[in-house]
Amino acid sequence: MNEKKEKMFRIGTMIGSILLSVIVTIVSALKFKSDGNIGEGNISLDSLQIGISLLLGCCTFMIIELISLVFYSISYTIQKRQDDEFMENITEYSKMLYDINRDFYIVSKDSHGPHDLFVTYAKKEIEKLNSILSKAANQKEFSISSDYIVNANGVFDAFSQVTGKKVLKMTFPIWKEDNAIFTSQADIHFFEVLKLKMDSKEVDGVEVILIYDDKKLLDRSDVKKLLNFFSAEEGYTCKVALLNDFKAVCESNGVSSQFVDFGIYGPKMLYITEQYLPIHKGTYYKDETRVRHYTRLFDEVWNSDVITKANPSNNTTHVELAEIIR
Repeated sequence: MNEKKEKMFRIGTMIGSILLSVIVTIVSALKFKSDGNIGEGNISLDSLQIGISLLLGCCTFMIIELISLVFYSISYTIQKRQDDEFMENITEYSKMLYDINRDFYIVSKDSHGPHDLFVTYAKKEIEKLNSILSKAANQKEFSISSDYIVNANGVFDAFSQVTGKKVLKMTFPIWKEDNAIFTSQADIHFFEVLKLKMDSKEVDGVEVILIYDDKKLLDRSDVKKLLNFFSAEEGYTCKVALLNDFKAVCESNGVSSQFVDFGIYGPKMLYITEQYLPIHKGTYYKDETRVRHYTRLFDEVWNSDVITKANPSNNTTHVELAEIIR
């Protein structure tokens, strides 16, 4: 309850208490005839009766105020507990937000007018930050760009929410026009991080659906090498699917087929790649409904012998990661 509402509630309660106590005082002072006819009642002038009536009125007022005080105390205690929890979680970023507020105040004080360049730009940046944090907090959604290379490790923390086997479910699209299996440094770095996570057993397994837009791609030397890697490497399982077939399943499941490159990191994290070049862009989702939706899509494709085929490679010879990403 905010301060204004709380003040109005207290005023309303007090007015109600006074009115009710006055009514109780008047009713208790009425002197009825023996037949109990309310229309024949008069105010008693007996001093004892008046004293009792006043006492009843005062008691009514105090009881209502006491009940109100109890509810207020409960509300205050809950709010105090929430405030204490908030204060315990204050980090250096809380001070940073305080500094932003202070610095904006200084910038606005030096404004040259209503269209001051410094104030206008500062407002825009603060509003952008507010929008990003609001979306992350309320919609469980966070978009990133080129800093994905720096933060590739962070997404794997989502597996801390998994109690059973930690299996990454991911798609791996390959386009004929790219003439390469990796189109950005961010993709290469992610693949390196994933291998380290597998080697350290932080991730138990990887299920990969390799999506291709031309059947001839499976005969290309770099794609063959990638399939050989998946075949020989312990913990990796790969299946292949034609792009048009995969898109058809996306549409039938109500999932946009515009972005088919995604990874599912347990029940509470989904990452969808939206752009590779000139910089890598994508969006993280913590919304469990969306994650379940994509998981159902992935599992439907994975378990379909019509849409996906087994890895065409039966290689058992270890393939160095450096051979794939060079």
